[in-house]
Amino acid sequence: MQKFVEGARAQGVVAQKVRRVRGMLAASTMLGLPVAAAALGLIAPLAAHAQSDILAGSYIKVGINGTIGSLGYDGNTSPGILYDGTGSGTFNPAYDYLTPGTPYEGFVVTADGMAAAINNNRGTSNVVGSLTNYSGVAYGGSTYDQRAVWSGTYGSYFTITNDYYFNNNSQQVGIRTTITALSDLTNLAFSRALDPDARAADGDSSATNNFRGNGGVSVNDLVYAEALASKYVIGLFTNSSYAHNSAVTRWEMDTATYLAGTDVGNGDNVIGLGFNLGSLLTGASAVIDYSYIFGTDISKAIADAGGGRGNIATDVTAGDVAVGNFNPVLSGGKITFEADQALGNDLTVETSGGTIDTTSANATLSGVISGEGGITKTGTGTLTLTGTNSYSGGTTVAEGKLVGDTGSLQGTIVNNATVEFAQANAGTFAGTLAGTGSVVKSGAGTLTLAGTAQRLTLDVTQGKVIAADQAAIGSDGGAIRLQNASTLAAGSNLTITQAVLVGDGGGVIDTGASTVRLTGGSMGGNCLIKQGSGTLVLASDAANAIGACVEQGTMSFDSTFAGNVFVDAAGTARGNGTVQGSMEVAGTLAPGNSPGRLVVAGSVTQGAGSTLSIDVDGTTAGVGAGHYDTLVLTGATSVYTAAGTLAPKLRGITGDATNSFTPTVGQTFEIVTAEGGVTGSFAALTQPSAGLAANTRFDVLYGSKAILLAVTPDSYARYLATGAGSNAVAAATALDAVRPAAGVRTAGTTGALFANLATLPGGAIGTSFQQLAGGLHADAIEAQFQANQALRDTMVQRVRSRGAVAGEGARKSGLWGAFNAQRIDVDGDATGNGYRATSYGYTLGVDHQATNTLVLGLAASYKDVDTRATALGTAKVKGYGGALYGVWNKGADYVTGVIDFNVDDYTVRRNVQLGGGVEALKGDGKGFSFGADIEAGHRFDLGALGVTPVAGIAYDRVERDAFGETGGSAALRFDGEGRTGWTGRAGVRVDGAVGSMVRPFVSAMAVQQLGDNRTALQARLVGARIDTRSVSVGDTQLRAEAGLSANLTGGVSVDLRYRYTGLGHADAHSGNAAISLRF
Repeated sequence: MQKFVEGARAQGVVAQKVRRVRGMLAASTMLGLPVAAAALGLIAPLAAHAQSDILAGSYIKVGINGTIGSLGYDGNTSPGILYDGTGSGTFNPAYDYLTPGTPYEGFVVTADGMAAAINNNRGTSNVVGSLTNYSGVAYGGSTYDQRAVWSGTYGSYFTITNDYYFNNNSQQVGIRTTITALSDLTNLAFSRALDPDARAADGDSSATNNFRGNGGVSVNDLVYAEALASKYVIGLFTNSSYAHNSAVTRWEMDTATYLAGTDVGNGDNVIGLGFNLGSLLTGASAVIDYSYIFGTDISKAIADAGGGRGNIATDVTAGDVAVGNFNPVLSGGKITFEADQALGNDLTVETSGGTIDTTSANATLSGVISGEGGITKTGTGTLTLTGTNSYSGGTTVAEGKLVGDTGSLQGTIVNNATVEFAQANAGTFAGTLAGTGSVVKSGAGTLTLAGTAQRLTLDVTQGKVIAADQAAIGSDGGAIRLQNASTLAAGSNLTITQAVLVGDGGGVIDTGASTVRLTGGSMGGNCLIKQGSGTLVLASDAANAIGACVEQGTMSFDSTFAGNVFVDAAGTARGNGTVQGSMEVAGTLAPGNSPGRLVVAGSVTQGAGSTLSIDVDGTTAGVGAGHYDTLVLTGATSVYTAAGTLAPKLRGITGDATNSFTPTVGQTFEIVTAEGGVTGSFAALTQPSAGLAANTRFDVLYGSKAILLAVTPDSYARYLATGAGSNAVAAATALDAVRPAAGVRTAGTTGALFANLATLPGGAIGTSFQQLAGGLHADAIEAQFQANQALRDTMVQRVRSRGAVAGEGARKSGLWGAFNAQRIDVDGDATGNGYRATSYGYTLGVDHQATNTLVLGLAASYKDVDTRATALGTAKVKGYGGALYGVWNKGADYVTGVIDFNVDDYTVRRNVQLGGGVEALKGDGKGFSFGADIEAGHRFDLGALGVTPVAGIAYDRVERDAFGETGGSAALRFDGEGRTGWTGRAGVRVDGAVGSMVRPFVSAMAVQQLGDNRTALQARLVGARIDTRSVSVGDTQLRAEAGLSANLTGGVSVDLRYRYTGLGHADAHSGNAAISLRF
């Protein structure tokens, strides 16, 4: 448009234009446009917009209005559109295509039921938006030296974006307009128009020669204005797939005029393009690509824009395309590379598609391939695509190799040869992979497959491939080869039906957090490496010359795997299959799939920080609910080496499990068997967090070829706190204090004892600990204590009766002998079981009446005491002793005294019931005992009867030397210790005479223990000290005795008597027979 600043030189033309504008204003009013704003555009420049921007290269400098999104900085403010044909970046503002004067450049959007949206820099702005500069910054997947993007919204109808871009050396301004529907739109159309004042030299004016089309370029695609003198051109060009047309109009602001192809010819007119976009549903977008072209002549401008030559509809060579003999548009033709060559042209593929034939050459297309058509690759050579391509018709690889990355390879690829993703950086392929060919992944970057595939054969030579889901990896077989430590990663749960082949350098399967099942098997010569926190399941047979390396997560061996297995600290190996190799575990080994059974035809070595995880869901080994895990090592050389931590689990078991089993004390579970033996020890056992009964725990039993879990009391003392004797509780308390940590192998007697305890049923623990306490030893000493008193009482009876028998008074010396037998039955009490003690004693004595009132004597004795304690065993004591005794007798009064000393031999035989069977223990030892007794009485003659009240006191000490048992892990040791006691007695004795020879008698006596009433010892067992005590006979005894003394002829007399003793917790029966000779 002619600029007002030309003044009087163009007054007539200006007057004519004013009339034309007034006509347009009237038309605008009819369309509902703001008339005032349009009129203001004729008489004053628009206010400056801070959002406006300038893009400038070597050839082109344009202003872009930030408010309305059209070209032109702001009204007639420069720059509008400037062009420097020399490419020097020198721009003369006087030669602006838009300013000074009245500019006109903009766009119109129309649709049914909607007022036209008109934006232009002459003051009409129905859509207000904002502008962002992206120069040198990636936008939409591409980067240009000069770029700005304007976006606006038109009511509730649509949003619109104008993307302006060009490089510094370009002579076109590319524009991409995107319209996105906010509601359903029908009969949607778009137009773009410019009033070009093409003045680049003297002689040029606002009037131009206007043309539609040129040579091979259709009138629908191209419209341009040519300066009258300089022949500089500016035009609009498109090859959009939308129905479109060009027009030369008289400033019409609509779309229909441009779609109709209106042509008003040369003059100061408007050139523009119209596009029929059809219907657009809510949320859908229409994308229109077109450009402003510039040049010093139209041929060059068209050539630079890609027009004016024929499209590729037949067979052409790559050389023809390179020199510009054809438009880089595939329209059903073929480009043949006759030798190695690289083409930098952008390429458009029309719906008729085309073919790239590499023959045997290496071909490269580095430009951008766009369009709606597809490409077929033929020839045995390699075609490499490096542009950021957008063609949507798919790719067919019939021969050779196609190389690219996720920027250049997209859409549907029918691959019947080889497709290689040379991925230097991370990228995603969301298209479809079909055909029978192979896909190669090279480059250090990551390729994410997020599309679909049926039968995928994948060769990963470098980097990583992520299969986003099952559709991306395919399910109809094929093969996957991993080499050079490349990685196949899972983006979700996958079932890989392909055979997985591990080549040189090893291969990695990274499950991420997902579960990946290999159903096609696997083989290879380098380690199959498992990474990721998820699970890799070998669901079919596999083999590897080195083995499987579980670096992270879980690897489940559910078939037969031929190879070694290495489990790193962050890894877990499990499964119900067979490993034909050895395993080295630094992480976790969890046989089964909870519960289950893993067989290893080799050795298993657990490292110091490793874990053996065992699920226990029942009492039998097996697979599934109600069973427990087992690790089975087969082969004569298969050795299981324990180390690290054993972690049994009762709750939270995954898979087929009841999660309700609670084991009881005494139950065992054979979790490991190894034909070649078991060595080593776990450092710890982690008790289950739930599922154990109160006061129970797991312990470990190490066999020569097996390892067992055993359920034991957590504290034996607490387990026996109710219902067990105090000896048993004392033994339990002492052993609790020295009990080894659960799971740790303990050598020697300690280990053997606790291993034997571990398998005891719960109901047998009380008896076993009663036996362990060694109460029989205390009972035996207590029985010896009682037997000593009984034997000494024989002497007391002898002394007491000295001189009482008729006819003995003239004989002053005597020789006598006695036999004593006693049985005492002691009831059990809170301490432990009861016992029966049977004793026999023989005494031989001699005495002499030293004075009329004093008799003195001495005696020798032998006794045999047999103690049998219920369930505890037997003890025998043989004693050899001597005694001194005497009696003072004056009238009706007497006083007796006895002192005795014994040497004792102890023989103890005990049985201790343990989980491994009965241990028969034995011990032999020495001891001694001594005592003293004093008694006094006064006889009252009551006719034919004599009544004698009696009182006495006795002291006893029984001591056994240090004593030790042999025969098993429960053998006890004792230091030298014994029993001391004082007893007092009082009673009455009544006797009479039957004729001159026989004197019968009866007596009753109360006896009171004046100190302890039981024996207390301290036993030593595997470092523990056990306080064990005898069963108490009671503090008070009541004795009843009957007998007779008979004086035979020649100074011979006999004495016979029976005694019953009732004790607090015992009953005793004893008999005594004595014979004496007086001389």
